[in-house]
Amino acid sequence: MTDSAYRVGIVGCGSISDRSHDELLDVPGWIPLPYSHAQTLEAHERTVLVAAMDPDVQRLDEFAARWQVTTGFGSITQMIAEQRLDIVTIASPTRFHAEHFMEAVAAGIKGVFLEKPVARTLRDVDRMIDTAHRSFSITSGRLTPHTVGSEIWFSNARLGMSQEWSWSGARASPREDATSSICSG
Repeated sequence: MTDSAYRVGIVGCGSISDRSHDELLDVPGWIPLPYSHAQTLEAHERTVLVAAMDPDVQRLDEFAARWQVTTGFGSITQMIAEQRLDIVTIASPTRFHAEHFMEAVAAGIKGVFLEKPVARTLRDVDRMIDTAHRSFSITSGRLTPHTVGSEIWFSNARLGMSQEWSWSGARASPREDATSSICSG
């Protein structure tokens, strides 16, 4: 890790965080890009995965062993309190997205990557927007080190700027109304 690397914590250590890449290995036409959150973070030269959170202790332990994460937690509250995180990637079940997102934002985490769908209800999305107050970065969708815009997203996370991205395959483009809504994926 370099001094300029962003310290990242993952919330939720299931398939999308851990094994989604493995599940694609036998798919015809598969393009060998990182697909899991952990693999993407490992491939990006400016991120280091320093913590993981999952209430399932066995899944957390397996994830930590595979990705050499030395610090595991059973709650996002504890992870945020004990780690100096720059970015949190939320890949927990959708029913927890709003809760986990609002806790990360309220704790001052400037970079939040939120797996899609953003939330279960529009009411949850409204609560998330109200909590955010436009002071951080959020994105929803597939982020890889090869995706156009990832460097901008990471830079904006460092600067505390709000940025919303619309994703279409391997293309990304910033939205003009980025400070007023959350991307739907």
